[in-house]
Amino acid sequence: MQDNGPGLSDEMRAALFEPGRTTKRQGSSLGLGLAVSRLLARASGGELTAQSAPPHGTIFRVTLVAR
Repeated sequence: MQDNGPGLSDEMRAALFEPGRTTKRQGSSLGLGLAVSRLLARASGGELTAQSAPPHGTIFRVTLVAR
């Protein structure tokens, strides 16, 4: 998935997959979406990665391995 937003700062990219981390307003999200998504991808033998180059948006890739 790719977006055309402002991209992510180095600080945000470093903590992107940590539980509780969110870019939304305080109180509007638990910040579990990316952490859980990465956990599920890894449990399936795959990976979830993010690539960002401000101001050109962010690309998320889910790689799954067929078993």
